[in-house]
Amino acid sequence: MSKNAQENGTIERIKEAVKEEKYAIEKFPLLELPDLVRETVIRLMDPIEIFDFSQCSKRMRRTVKRSVRHKTYHLYLQAGKMYQIALYPAIYPEKKEKQAIFRVRKLNGDARRDPIYDRNLGNFQKIHGRFQESVLYLCHKSHFEITMALVAELMNLMTIKFHQVRMFLDAVENRDHRPLVEWLNGFPDGIKSTHISGDLVSNENMVDLMQTYQCSQTLRFFGRLDGFKIDHLPLKATDLSIAHTHWMTVDNVLQLDNVITFRLENARHFSDTDFNFILKRIISGALPKMVLAHFIPGRTYNRAVICQDIPMVRENSDRVFSRFPKVQIEDVGGFHFNLDNGDLGSIFFYTNVRAGMTLKGIGVIEKTIFCEHYSIHQTAQKHHEIEENLIKTTSSRFPLKSKRAPLKYRPEHHITARQRRAEEDWKKAERRRNSAETGHQNVKKCPGKRKNREHQRCSKRRKGCD
Repeated sequence: MSKNAQENGTIERIKEAVKEEKYAIEKFPLLELPDLVRETVIRLMDPIEIFDFSQCSKRMRRTVKRSVRHKTYHLYLQAGKMYQIALYPAIYPEKKEKQAIFRVRKLNGDARRDPIYDRNLGNFQKIHGRFQESVLYLCHKSHFEITMALVAELMNLMTIKFHQVRMFLDAVENRDHRPLVEWLNGFPDGIKSTHISGDLVSNENMVDLMQTYQCSQTLRFFGRLDGFKIDHLPLKATDLSIAHTHWMTVDNVLQLDNVITFRLENARHFSDTDFNFILKRIISGALPKMVLAHFIPGRTYNRAVICQDIPMVRENSDRVFSRFPKVQIEDVGGFHFNLDNGDLGSIFFYTNVRAGMTLKGIGVIEKTIFCEHYSIHQTAQKHHEIEENLIKTTSSRFPLKSKRAPLKYRPEHHITARQRRAEEDWKKAERRRNSAETGHQNVKKCPGKRKNREHQRCSKRRKGCD
């Protein structure tokens, strides 16, 4: 090839690049703005608009990535028949703001008839997409792979913190959760909260899920799991809640070595003797990391059997506990007891009434057991540091954040109601005696020797007012 031909080829490529640049500017006038103004405009965009704008070209992608690199969002994932990704600003839920929602579903005949806009995402070409009510729908035959690519692209563009995932195992394709669990285990910072539900999951698959899913923070099980059994419970979550515990045994409860706070509902198959045994093991040092437990047997029980052979001192207090916001648990009587490590604990029996329904159970805060009908509260001051660390590692809805259940240990919180009323009556009587001695009540201090009306009234009642 001659030298002139090479030069002509270079010139042609330059002309084509300039032509593409002019076309991009005509299509996106935003690129004509100064850098600082353009970055400000992009930061004010909705996450869906930011994502769409970044997929137009490599230059757009670099521009978006540079503009929103310091923008932080919390990611909520819902996995089931379709996958839904919701991005919330970092200020949520303190300040309610509209979330950005991406929904990825299986491509079928109905989706093919929808108005489509082909999109490219990573190695996937011509993805069917459409907007509907501020939601971006993406349809593809490999919808799980598209979800993984979408999350990876969003994390590459902006700062994403994986806040919550909800797994609907009965609706997962082929009821095979293994690819999903392997993908979730790959996130280096982990997932803050996980909700798992499914009534038709086989015993083998559920055991595999509990053994392989590396959730180290908040874990919620809502499935009924009829016929499910497991000898060893290898859960690593620090905040555990199980809605249907008919499959659990006393040994399973005492195997929760990593749990800091846990909640067991529908635990009516546990007898009063079982609760007594669990309480004795907790007092003797079992579950050393546990600071909050909440049992809900949903039945009546015998306090004497639960507290059998445990030396306790009666205490009447007005304390109120709440496991979740807007759900208050009224204390109806408690007892102090000593732990084997020298700390002071207390067990409370209460009833929680909401929505016209009376719930009865058990629970524990810092070695505190609640049973909607009874709970334990360890009041040692040195466990305040454990509480603060718990708040940082567990759900933001932790009950001790309530204003009515303060974090810091204060002795006045453990004064009985009768003692408090007697102290108030004594203070009132003391004030009356002091007023009788001075000879005038409800009179402000005289403002020096200034001759005003107030001073004159005061001097009539008491001579020699200074």
